[in-house]
Amino acid sequence: MKKPHKDAIRNKLKHCPSERKFCDWLKHYIRTANLNFITTIIFVLHRCADSDDLKMCENIVRMIRSEEMCQRAVNTPEGSHEYTPLCRAAYRGSQRMLKMLVSKGADVTYTNSHGENLVTTLETGRGDSVLRHPGNEIFIHDRFDQCLAYVKDRQRYVRLSKEREEKREREKNTFVPFRPRRVIRAIVKLQRWWRRRRREQSKVVTKNIYKK
Repeated sequence: MKKPHKDAIRNKLKHCPSERKFCDWLKHYIRTANLNFITTIIFVLHRCADSDDLKMCENIVRMIRSEEMCQRAVNTPEGSHEYTPLCRAAYRGSQRMLKMLVSKGADVTYTNSHGENLVTTLETGRGDSVLRHPGNEIFIHDRFDQCLAYVKDRQRYVRLSKEREEKREREKNTFVPFRPRRVIRAIVKLQRWWRRRRREQSKVVTKNIYKK
């Protein structure tokens, strides 16, 4: 997307009176300017995550009808830091934005090419927020601690789900012969009979030895 289009969207996003009017304007602007729909939506999502505008972000996500395209939009990185909208929400310390993006399929295990993941982004945002607002340090730490707990909980859930899926795949690949109950009972009876017969034979052998 070219810079004039980005500036026009930023300006409208800043001065638009309501979310619904902005969405109507954005649809019209995409058609008239012949812009790529999903690229424009990704750009707007990043701006909403930057400004912590939850209502606008929800309205923008509703414009995407396909679930697959929605997951692509919320997981596409942008900028020199290669932040996804979820990373931007983590940097801001916005728990409500994190929850909304995760509910739309955002990846909590994302790591950019610089080796930064969601936890390191949270800590970077925490440090920058404290430097900008030193008087609100207690509230900032409290907000970011809540976000960190939520992110770690989601990461643990994703890891356990992945392990369960891998276990199911291994169980599918291993061959387990099917044996009905009748067959199992017959096998158990046969094993018992064989053990009893061996005990009887051993008794007979010992008796013969003592007789001799």
